[in-house]
Amino acid sequence: MSTTSSTKDAVVGAPFPRKAKKGAVLWMPWSQTVLVAVFAMLGVLAVVRGHLGLWVLSWIVMIAVAVPIDNMPGYAKVWIFLIGLWRSARGQSEGVARPATAEEIAADREAEAAAVAAGVEPPARLRLSGEAGEIRLFTMASGQCMVWDPVHRNATVIARVHGTGFTMAEPEDQADVLDSWAAAINALADHTGVVAVQASDVMTVLSAAQVREAYIRQVEESEIASGAALSPMLHEDILQTLSGDRAQTHNEGLVSITVHQGLVKEDVKEHGGGVAGLMELMEAEMTEFERLLSEASVTVTSWLTTDALALVIRTAFSPFEANDLATGMVKVSAATAGPMAAKASWDKIRCEGTWHRVMRVDLPTRTVKAGFMRRLNEAGDFPHVVTQTFHSEGIAAGLARAEAENRDDLSADQMRAWAGRVKGLEEQAMSNEIVDHGDHALAGYGDVKFLTMVVVSAESEDELELNTKQMISGARRAGCEVRTFYGQQWPAFLAAALPFGRGLQDRR
Repeated sequence: MSTTSSTKDAVVGAPFPRKAKKGAVLWMPWSQTVLVAVFAMLGVLAVVRGHLGLWVLSWIVMIAVAVPIDNMPGYAKVWIFLIGLWRSARGQSEGVARPATAEEIAADREAEAAAVAAGVEPPARLRLSGEAGEIRLFTMASGQCMVWDPVHRNATVIARVHGTGFTMAEPEDQADVLDSWAAAINALADHTGVVAVQASDVMTVLSAAQVREAYIRQVEESEIASGAALSPMLHEDILQTLSGDRAQTHNEGLVSITVHQGLVKEDVKEHGGGVAGLMELMEAEMTEFERLLSEASVTVTSWLTTDALALVIRTAFSPFEANDLATGMVKVSAATAGPMAAKASWDKIRCEGTWHRVMRVDLPTRTVKAGFMRRLNEAGDFPHVVTQTFHSEGIAAGLARAEAENRDDLSADQMRAWAGRVKGLEEQAMSNEIVDHGDHALAGYGDVKFLTMVVVSAESEDELELNTKQMISGARRAGCEVRTFYGQQWPAFLAAALPFGRGLQDRR
């Protein structure tokens, strides 16, 4: 998708690209077309040789390859199902907090020795199931945390952010914000090594009684003048506001920027090499990232430390502990941030006493106004996370893709003419979008891959189903569709709920 061609028009409304029936032949891209052709030839060979079983198998495989399910090839869905069965058989769909194994202890000692040799503080290790258990948290010289993923060799820094009120701004101001955001995305694409930008809106729900209790306790424990001693009138107003047991919602914005080590080798060498050089590079880049975000009307209030990130991770798994975590009644570290027990089923996850469901958001193909995503953020007074992961590919990649799409569309027109078919309404809409994409690319707007996900949380299965229905309703009001990540709940949860920029990892 191009970022947009005219932000003045985008304020009025802009569509997102269609995914269905977009391919070289009919709705299939070249990879599917070739597979179907291969198995069609096998079917013909089976008829010639008289192998009925092979002929039937060829037809089954052709249908699985050709028929899309949820905008995905059928064989991809089958593959996901088989991977889910394989993970369940190996016990990777559930996990229980346990002491570190001998191999993990040895790996931790090796990482600690390497850090000491490099002159940096030894990293903390996340205790999560699967490959996420390999993630290390380094503390940089400035005190902020750098998340290191040794499996994918990615380094991530996370900022707590606050955006301006876009929907309440004047149209010309909205246009300026959109211009700045498009420029920031393109600038990040040109920034060496950046492979993902993740933006998350995390909503937690607290009762007024919990907040009131925490406030009174902090006033009593404070060593300086506070509460009634500081301002009796304001103190009474706060207590009055927190009377009863009304739900109090809290939104927190997080933006993470992920850099791939292999793409910044030379820059790391210039900063001394090794993990110390990577950390120095990330510290230097944080200033530039903060400037780019500020130009897009996003203010960085703080970069997360290791302890702050541990709180974010624990809140993701147990959002109903948010008040106790924020007030310090529950202490967590990197080693204890994960759940004591977690089990992923086909369409949900249970982490101790909390149920989660992760869903993909298909953005609307009809024209929508900027700011429509707030209907997802405001879907209901229950804990949920709305996450978007961006991977900017730059202007050159956008132009190359537009040219490839145009060639495929012309080929499809020729195939339809040869078969005597007339272009349908949706196919005509796709052709129009391809023309628009080419115009945007020629105008200098780069392509951006993005994935939007939501995590819905609840304290029981029945409540999870109710909250899911509210999220679906909010998505429909926004013109979106939500689809559950069947068989992928654990990796999808890590991508959507944790600010590690993992959403597009399988598509890089």
